[in-house]
Amino acid sequence: MTMTFNHLNLLASADSQELKVFVDILGLKEGERPCFPFKGSWLYQVPIFTQHEELL
Repeated sequence: MTMTFNHLNLLASADSQELKVFVDILGLKEGERPCFPFKGSWLYQVPIFTQHEELL
């Protein structure tokens, strides 16, 4: 059985090692993030597949 998810929100202190674990060990990559009024990182599984649709 494979576990998948499309969105996960984790809270961590600014000086924690969680980001390093996700990037170095799990192989996620930092990517674009909207300009929120608070700090944070968005990590993506590579390859990144995105779909853009136009609404008529």
